[in-house]
Amino acid sequence: MSIGLSAFVSATPKGIVELLKRYKIETKGKHCVVLGRSNIVGRPVSILLSQKGLDCTVTVAHSRTENLNEICKQADILIAAIGSLVL
Repeated sequence: MSIGLSAFVSATPKGIVELLKRYKIETKGKHCVVLGRSNIVGRPVSILLSQKGLDCTVTVAHSRTENLNEICKQADILIAAIGSLVL
């Protein structure tokens, strides 16, 4: 998946992309912040959003990211894919 080849995609990342498409949310050139770096949701959704067709600029943040509030405020699209977050 990370190099653009056909691959199994977990249900949640696929669902997130489907929601963006169904609601006609423009993603091209937008800054998307993904909260969470898990191998099942966070990383796959960040890869999908950056691939051709969706063309997002993606920042992956997590519970240990400094200035998390500021990073989230900069997002055009914010995806919460994190189990728990203590601010």
